[in-house]
Amino acid sequence: MTIVLLIIAFIWIVLLQCKVSDLETSVKTMKMNFVENKNTDYQQKITAEEISNEEKAVDECEQISDVAPVEEFSNDFEYFTKKEEFDWSKIFLGNIFNKIGAFAIILSIIIFIKLVSPYIIFTPLMKICAGFLAGLAMIFAAMFMHKNDKLKNYSEVLLGTGFADLFITAFCGYSIFNLYNAITAIVLGGIILISTFFIADKMKTLSMLVIGLIGGYLTPIVAGSQYILPYLIFLNLVSLVFTFKNPKYKSINIVNLSLTMIYMFVLNFNHTINIVYPIIFWAIYIIYDLFRGKNELSDKILTWTNYSILAVMTMIIFADANNALYLTFGLTALVYLFLTMFSRSSNNENYKTYDYYILLNIWFIILFLPKDIYSVISWAIVGLITSVVVSRYKMEHLSALVYGYYFSSFTGVLLAKTDGVYYITKAYEPILNLRTLLFSVPIVSMFISSRLMKDRGYLSFGTISLCYIFAVCEINSIYGTMQDFNKYMIYVILGLIYALQTKKIYINTNFALFNVASLIIGGFSILSLLSNSYNYPQGYITIVNFRSLAYITLVSACVIFAKWEKLDIYKYLAVIFGFLLCHIESVGLTKMYGDEYQYVISLVWVLYSGIITTFGIIKNKDYLKYSGIVLSVLTIARIFMYDLAKVDMLYKLVICLALGIILMFVSYVYAKRK
Repeated sequence: MTIVLLIIAFIWIVLLQCKVSDLETSVKTMKMNFVENKNTDYQQKITAEEISNEEKAVDECEQISDVAPVEEFSNDFEYFTKKEEFDWSKIFLGNIFNKIGAFAIILSIIIFIKLVSPYIIFTPLMKICAGFLAGLAMIFAAMFMHKNDKLKNYSEVLLGTGFADLFITAFCGYSIFNLYNAITAIVLGGIILISTFFIADKMKTLSMLVIGLIGGYLTPIVAGSQYILPYLIFLNLVSLVFTFKNPKYKSINIVNLSLTMIYMFVLNFNHTINIVYPIIFWAIYIIYDLFRGKNELSDKILTWTNYSILAVMTMIIFADANNALYLTFGLTALVYLFLTMFSRSSNNENYKTYDYYILLNIWFIILFLPKDIYSVISWAIVGLITSVVVSRYKMEHLSALVYGYYFSSFTGVLLAKTDGVYYITKAYEPILNLRTLLFSVPIVSMFISSRLMKDRGYLSFGTISLCYIFAVCEINSIYGTMQDFNKYMIYVILGLIYALQTKKIYINTNFALFNVASLIIGGFSILSLLSNSYNYPQGYITIVNFRSLAYITLVSACVIFAKWEKLDIYKYLAVIFGFLLCHIESVGLTKMYGDEYQYVISLVWVLYSGIITTFGIIKNKDYLKYSGIVLSVLTIARIFMYDLAKVDMLYKLVICLALGIILMFVSYVYAKRK
């Protein structure tokens, strides 16, 4: 654990120092540009003056070149560009190595006090005094070197190392050598901590502060103090006071709070910690939010980290005590409600974030309800209430949580169980059952919310999806799990209606995902219909069956798609599927009455192609005329190549007569309309 923290802290220091170096370079660049612009402005001012003759202008230009020699300026610029070059030696020798050295010194102090010192003849008091003297010596030496600009970076690292040494020595004096009690150790640590932040504030140094804080965080682990959390509370408090005065260093608070969370997780594995400590940390950062009154990215990250720690620790501590968990989340939501009211009245933008926390706390309370059906219904109701608030009071920032609540409710419907069995698969009496209640509340709530919020189709899609799933569940209750022709045909009808509704959402929102969903749902339904088209179960009745209804639904869907998207391909598909319906049902007649009725198939083809062609001519619809012509050609080919050789003479007469009448009638209509 200690090694991991050291690695993280080391990376953090390097990144921060690189950021400070980049800032320093930027300042120098701006300064150089300012000098260059100043010289340019001066030259423009001279050349803009009215000059009576060319000879005077030349003399003045020579005077300007004498005042500001080009060679001198070029040397300065060359020196500046050389400093901008990427120098590995500067990075390692001037930056990284001194920080590695600081870590090495901190570790050596720990090893000396805990491991090596018992074998050296030193009294405990002498060891602690030596540690304090070493730390103070490094601090004073660093403060002296800080006056030299070339040694500032080095002195800041040495300064932080000195304070880290003081931290470790102070806590080891209590935990290892028992020279003083825990209260004294905490007081000493507090004094050192305040001194660290005070000097960092005066000297405006971040490296020293970070290295000093590393010592502050490592000492409780090294010393094994039982007062870790009180000490960390104090450390966070001092850090908040410092960053309140120095806002540019406020990102330190995120690291402080994150490390504190790690401490609490580690302590919770050893023994259960009291909920009071997470609440204290949460409270002091809430107060910091109120005083700061800003809502920048780093501030949002800090508030989310603060809320996450309290939420996670609450769930861990009260994992087996639901009543305490409900109480904690409820009280926290109530506090956030008052904070929201206060923030609004004081024009503090934090209220937008606090609104999220209120609803998140309610979400957590609902999550741990004893029965799944209660959670599903509660999420749907809260989502409806939130959507009313969004539409009534224009609180658009809560829209995401409305979708979150309904997504939870939707998912909860699919995963809800009773007696170890999922509601969606449990065998109930149709309609009048608990499953109807489970589905109806989210469906009605999402439908109302979609109208209130005028959303982009997400809630509408969720509504029709739940309706479809519910219908499938009820059909399974009626037909059972056995393979049944009518059940699958009803699935096809529902799927086509589902695809039609999804396409309508796409037309209204122009969101491509809904178009893709519609095509997938519709395509899957069509494949299911085609794969079961030639199934003729016992008790089958021609035309009056679910397959005919499925094909009629499919043809209607194609017509509606063609109207919505203005594409002729859907019109041709409507004709083709209508032809398939006529063919399949005519085949069904031969299944019922025997193969001697094969001529009925050709007769149906003739009638269908004739009707299609005639309507195409009368209504002047090209897709009907062309489809009718193709079907007529196929019908003629079938009659001459199959029927005339297979059927009896009487049926040949009927087929040829019907074909002749239909073709003559179609030709007559075409000639008259032309």
